[in-house]
Amino acid sequence: MVRMVIADDHTLLRSGLVRLLQGDHEIVGEAADGETALSTVERTRPDLLLLDLYMPHSDASAMVAQLHRAYPALCIVVMTGTTDHAGLFALLGLGASAIVLKSSSVSRLREAIARALDHGIYVDPDLRIATRETPQSLTPRESEVMELLANGNSYREIGARLHLGERTIETYRRRIADKLGVRSRAELVAYALRLGLVQDPADVPGSG
Repeated sequence: MVRMVIADDHTLLRSGLVRLLQGDHEIVGEAADGETALSTVERTRPDLLLLDLYMPHSDASAMVAQLHRAYPALCIVVMTGTTDHAGLFALLGLGASAIVLKSSSVSRLREAIARALDHGIYVDPDLRIATRETPQSLTPRESEVMELLANGNSYREIGARLHLGERTIETYRRRIADKLGVRSRAELVAYALRLGLVQDPADVPGSG
């Protein structure tokens, strides 16, 4: 059974999540602020942390990055009531596995948890940006390669599709990383999500 910590400063919501998820998961700890969330994760070593974006004594970005460094296998599902896309998608590059709106359905929350546990990436559909843009710093070919990479294609698959060698695709990937300032595939996916380039986060690997 998956061991889970639930961190949310709203007592009623946190209690509701415990009642909703216990049975299918083992709730090994609860927290109402950032400091308690960190100490609870350290003490219980859960498989998954359900983390409220805004809590007392908490900087979500710093917390996600700190937890990901300390516990690389920990799945982090961020819950939010905001639609501030840029800040939210950056969490994926820092180590979060999923982002789900608090106003979403139970089925979406369960899907986000399942996707995170399966080492994937999940973004609430209501947070997806519909518009498609091309970063001004990228050439059309680089933008095409970025989209294919972000959608989970391998170098071989991209090379076959674009009639290019795998080494050429790797060169494009390095150029894209340098221009956008991204260090991992997770950060590349976060950037592509922000631009609406990822067709289906279910197909995107979560590893960096």
